Amino acid sequence: MTEKINTTDVTLLLDSGLLFKINLETLHPLGLAIGIDPETGAVELWDYRDDPEGMFYSDDAYAHGLGKLQKFVEEFVNKKLEERQQVLGYVIQPNPADKEKE
Repeated sequence: MTEKINTTDVTLLLDSGLLFKINLETLHPLGLAIGIDPETGAVELWDYRDDPEGMFYSDDAYAHGLGKLQKFVEEFVNKKLEERQQVLGYVIQPNPADKEKE
């Protein structure tokens, strides 16, 4: 990673299906969701932690999000993860504390 931080529009998360995956796998089970207004890029954190059902997608929203995610994986993710594995020797950064145990 370079020292200068590159930025992009937050709607990349929405357009790529990454927000779908983040919400589905991490936030929805906890009763939370990130919402992004596609026109303004405004970000909100929705909080339904007190609701026993938490958050979930409608069938149509699920299919739409999954379609965007699958396309992004095919066009970008697979190659990027392969490159990262080659350069760093891992895809997901390991816990540095685990090295100390070795």
